[in-house]
Amino acid sequence: MRTDHAARRALAAADRTDRHLFAAQMLSLLGTGLATVALGLLAYEIAGADAGAVLGTALAIKIVAYVGLVPHHDPLRLMRHHLLRRITLAAIVIFWLEH
Repeated sequence: MRTDHAARRALAAADRTDRHLFAAQMLSLLGTGLATVALGLLAYEIAGADAGAVLGTALAIKIVAYVGLVPHHDPLRLMRHHLLRRITLAAIVIFWLEH
């Protein structure tokens, strides 16, 4: 079965987008891996024989930052909070103008 030209272009664009997203994810994972290796080498350079303790502490701080801080800086939550404040303010102004 033959599809029309627009449908083929849409499928090609979706595949292209998927390829770009996959490549971006792979690049991100590569960067994360290299950063972890660099952190290990830095810990060894700084602490020598105690590099394991330094690296463990650094990685623990990294995980605590990911788990503890990221949920509190959710952009959608902040946008909802901002929108709720604006709606509340608008309702107060409308109520004040009517009375």
